[in-house]
Amino acid sequence: MTDNRPQTQNYFLGANTPYGFFSYFDHVVDLPNARHLYIIKGGPGTGKSTFMKRVAGALVDSGRQADFIHCCSDPDSLDGIAFPELAVAFVDGTAPHIIEARYPAAIDSLIDFGALIDAQRIAGHRETILGETTAIQNLYHKAFRYIRAARALLDDTYSAAAAALIPDKVESYAAKFAKNNFPKVPYDTGRQTNRFLSAISPDGIIDYFDDFARKSEYLYVVDDQYGLSGILLGLINEHALRAGLSTEVYYCSMDPLCKIEHLYLRELHIGFLTSNPYHPYSGDYFRKVNMLRFLDRDQLAAHKTRIHFNKKAALALLEEAIGTLSNARAHHRTLEELYRGCVDFGELDRLTQTHLRDLL
Repeated sequence: MTDNRPQTQNYFLGANTPYGFFSYFDHVVDLPNARHLYIIKGGPGTGKSTFMKRVAGALVDSGRQADFIHCCSDPDSLDGIAFPELAVAFVDGTAPHIIEARYPAAIDSLIDFGALIDAQRIAGHRETILGETTAIQNLYHKAFRYIRAARALLDDTYSAAAAALIPDKVESYAAKFAKNNFPKVPYDTGRQTNRFLSAISPDGIIDYFDDFARKSEYLYVVDDQYGLSGILLGLINEHALRAGLSTEVYYCSMDPLCKIEHLYLRELHIGFLTSNPYHPYSGDYFRKVNMLRFLDRDQLAAHKTRIHFNKKAALALLEEAIGTLSNARAHHRTLEELYRGCVDFGELDRLTQTHLRDLL
C-alpha cells in the first residue's frame, strides 16, 4: 500500500458502553508537552461544535493536519479538534466528558460559551429544559441497559471461543512480528494514546475505518468472529511499547478498559484493524490475519449453536440501544433549538476570528 496519510483524521474519545458513557478525553493531547489546550464550556446549542468546525476547516485549508473528534451521541457534531503539528487542541469540557484545567493559563484555559447566552430569555424555557433533560437521562440509562445485556452475550461467546484458543500460537505470532518489524534498540520510552475508532451511536455503529486504512502504509486486517483479537493486539502493543514505539490504541466500546480492537504503530505506519460482524471492513489491505488460525476448530465447533444465538440476540439488543439513542438525540436537539434562539452568534463569530488569528 502507498503511504498516503491524510491531512485529517476522524475518531472518538468517548463511547456509549455497558458502563455508561466512557471517556478518554484526557488523551486529546500530551498535556505536559502541549502548546495549548482550550476547554470549551457551555450548554447545548451554544455553538461549540460550530466553532470547532470553523476553526478546523480554516486550518485544514491552510495545509495543517487536523483531528476531528466526533460525538458518539451525534456523530455529525464535534466534541473536539486537535492539531498535532501545532500541539494545540480544543475540546468540549461539558458533561458527560467534564474536563477542568490542570495547568491554568500556562497550557490549558477555559472558553465560556455560556457567556453567549441571554440568561433572561433562556429562563423562560425553564420547565421545558428540565423536562427534556430528564427525558434524555432516562433514555440514556435505558440504552446502556441494552448495551450491557448485549455485552453479557458477547462475553459468553468470548468464553466459549477463548477455551478453544491455543495461547502458544498467539504468543508466537506476536513475538515473531515484533522481531521482524520492531527496532532492535528501543527508540525511546514508548507512549500509548487511547481512542475509539467506532461507536454505538444514534446512526448505528459508526466507524472511521477509511481514515485508519489511508494512514496505514501497511494495513493488517484481523478477521475476528469471536471477540478474541484483543488478545493478539494486546501482545503486539506490549512488544511495541517495550521497543519504544508510540502506539494508538483503539478500544472496543463493549470493553473500553481492556479490549484493544485496533492498533496503530506511529513510527512504522503499521495498522491493525479488526473486522467483525458488528463493523466489517471490506477495503484494501496489506495482509489478513484470521483469528481462526489460533483456535482448536473442533473444540470451537461444539459451541456453534450457542455462538450463533448470542450473535443474533446481541445484534437485536444493539439495534434497540441504537433506537433509544436516536430518541435521546431528538430530545437533545429540542434543547439545542431552545438555547440556539438565545445565543449571540455575532459574538461567536468574533470569538472564532480571534482564535484563528492566534493559530494562522
